[in-house]
Amino acid sequence: MLPAESRPSNSISLDEALALIQSVARPVSESEIVSLESALGRCLAGPAIAGRALPPFDNTAVDGYAFRRADAPATGPARLTLHGESAAGVPFAGIVPPGAAIRISTGAVLPDGADAVAMQEDCMVEDRRVVIDPTPPQGANIRRAGNDIGRGDVAFPAGHRLRAQDIALLRALGFVTVGVRRRLRVAIAPTGAELREAGATLEAGQIVETNGLMLAQLLAGFPVDVTLLDPLPDDRAATEAALVAAAADHDLIVTTGGVSVGDHDHVRPALIAKGKVHFWRISIRPGKPVLFGEVGSALMLGLPGNPVSAIVTFFMIAVPIVRALLGARATELPGFGVKLASSLRKEPHLREFPRARLEWEDGEPRATLYRDQSSNLISSLAWADGLLDLPAGPSELSAGETVIYRPFAALLG
Repeated sequence: MLPAESRPSNSISLDEALALIQSVARPVSESEIVSLESALGRCLAGPAIAGRALPPFDNTAVDGYAFRRADAPATGPARLTLHGESAAGVPFAGIVPPGAAIRISTGAVLPDGADAVAMQEDCMVEDRRVVIDPTPPQGANIRRAGNDIGRGDVAFPAGHRLRAQDIALLRALGFVTVGVRRRLRVAIAPTGAELREAGATLEAGQIVETNGLMLAQLLAGFPVDVTLLDPLPDDRAATEAALVAAAADHDLIVTTGGVSVGDHDHVRPALIAKGKVHFWRISIRPGKPVLFGEVGSALMLGLPGNPVSAIVTFFMIAVPIVRALLGARATELPGFGVKLASSLRKEPHLREFPRARLEWEDGEPRATLYRDQSSNLISSLAWADGLLDLPAGPSELSAGETVIYRPFAALLG
């Protein structure tokens, strides 16, 4: 982290911004019960406690023959009498008698009295006599009840965001429904008199609005209900009224554009007038002007208007806010080290997030940068599959140096 005197005036570091968000954002208090079929992507309101063990009974990991190890010699083959079967869903009834072997299928209940299972490949059956060679040790090929999860264990803590494999585990544990935080209500409001809807006839100086749809779709994997508002005009009173109105029935308001210091940037003054500002500038590129505060009971996040800056700050700031409001556990930004395919230069006082994608060279992934890192290039977002995370400090990095790569897909996890 750069010392305060080395940073741009009135800016904070990304780490400081994330710490402030965690201190301010409070999870929504309301929860609801949903079916497992509707639980994908939802965040648990409380811990999921196992009401049964998994597996629920001792069973075998292989097809073969269950027997009492004491009935077999210490060394050499064992010769036992075939005495029934334990099939999946149809357990053997009774106790394994001395000198007996029970035919058993993978996953079937281990018969009472048996304490070892020989693999079918190591057995030969003739005239109801089972010859086992080699003879496995006591406990071989047995999966004990609860060796996956015990009854009363915490399967998942509160705040865990459920994936398909998590739902499969809950179903195996007997869950039919689960308690989750309610869905968030998020309003997205682009700003700018130049913005028009797709399909509209564009006059001189007008452009198609893209940020709102982009951010709404990035939120699609979260349990969020998005209200996409019409673009706000470059008007102070209208911006104030829109923030107050959105705050009445939303948990989070996200604007794009209007957060810098131009004559037509009204979002920050509007927030100062109608709410509270927690921070305004972050020492990153792209996306230095980022506004975070509160309006009424809603949190408010003002992102830059350039599409690249908007998406970078969405990943770095908006996603942690959404996770905090859902009660999800705070996590480190996901990423891993890769080597640079080419050299680069950067501003030493900023933490930078250039667009990149992984390309393979001699069986090794390399981070390749987009040809132009200007923040208005939507094509760069379509080309890239992630961001590099370059810390403040170094101004030059050489090809072959290891840097942190953060995939877009992982940042939405």
